[in-house]
Parts: sequence; C-alpha cells; structure tokens
Amino acid sequence: MIRSYRTKSERLDHQEIVQQDMLRTTKANEENYLLYLRKQEEARISDALDHQRISNVLVAEAATVPFKAQGQRLLFVILGILFACLASVMVGLVIDRLDPSFRTPEEVQDFLGSPVLAAFPKNSE
Repeated sequence: MIRSYRTKSERLDHQEIVQQDMLRTTKANEENYLLYLRKQEEARISDALDHQRISNVLVAEAATVPFKAQGQRLLFVILGILFACLASVMVGLVIDRLDPSFRTPEEVQDFLGSPVLAAFPKNSE
C-alpha cells in the first residue's frame, strides 16, 4: 500500500515537472507570437505610409547658417604657439640655472677659494 502511494507520488511529481515545463514553453511562445504580431502590424503601417508617400517625420526648425565665423580657432592656435614658446624658454632657463657644472675657471676659483693652476682651452676648430 505504501509502495503504491510512493510510486503514485513520484509519478505525480514527474508529471508536475513536465507540466511546469510545458507552461513555460507555452508562455514563451505566446510572448513571441504577440511580439511578431506587433512587428508585423508596424511593418504593415510603415509600408502603407510609404505607399501613400506620407511621412511621419516633421521638421521642427529649419537649419540656419551661423552668423559668427569660426575665428576663435585661429586665436587658440596663436595663443598655444606663444605659450609653447614661452614655456620652452622658461624650461631652458630653469635647467641652465639648476645645472651644477662649472663653465669657466673663474667659477671654480670662486667656488673653491683657491687659484686654478691649469685649465684646458676649448677647441675653436
């Protein structure tokens, strides 16, 4: 008796799973059908409008030519070139000022506080 109830219960569980799967499939198919039906109706309306040469697009405001010329671009280019020149001169001066090397024998003599005994002259070839 218990065994027969158990087998019926297992069979009913399996049938419930199958039924739930069928319900999900049915719902998905119904949604797809309604989507295809809407798309078909939209295509039919679009074809009818194209056939009658009726457009559903309206121009809200006509295009106009701007009154002001685009002269500011030239101004920005000129200002950029001037800024680049000024920045490069400033960087060169700062690097030269921060360079710790000696350039003349007098700089060495001033730094060490003693006379320079020998110096190599620059080649002027």
